[in-house]
Amino acid sequence: MIRVSGPQAAACISRVCPDLCFDDSRRATLTTIIDAAGEQLDRAVAVAFPGPRSYTGEDMLTHSGEEGGVVVEGELEVTVAGQTWTLGPGDAYYFDSRLPHRFRNTGKVPARIVSANTPPTI
Repeated sequence: MIRVSGPQAAACISRVCPDLCFDDSRRATLTTIIDAAGEQLDRAVAVAFPGPRSYTGEDMLTHSGEEGGVVVEGELEVTVAGQTWTLGPGDAYYFDSRLPHRFRNTGKVPARIVSANTPPTI
C-alpha cells in the first residue's frame, strides 16, 4: 500500500515509483514499485492528486483496494467520505480505499496502528 501526503509527497513517491507522473492529470496509472537498490518489488495502480485540489489540500497519492486496521497505541482520527471517527487502543477500522480518506494523530503521544491493504473484493 502506498499512501503519501504532504509537502514532500512527490519527492518521496518519485523514489519508489519512478515511472509515476505526479502532474495534475489525476489518471489511474499502473506503476512499478522499487526498493532502494532499484529492484522491482511490485506493481500497483496509483493516482496522484497534487495540492491544492486534493482532499487534504496537500499533494496526495491514492489507490484502489480495501483497508483495515487496529489502533495499538495512541489516538487516531479516521475520516472516510466526510465522516470522522476518533479511535483509541483496540478500536478497528475497515473501508473501501477508493473513498476519500485520511488518518490523523490527534493524541499527545505517537499513534501506532497495524494496518493492511488488499486489492478490491478480497
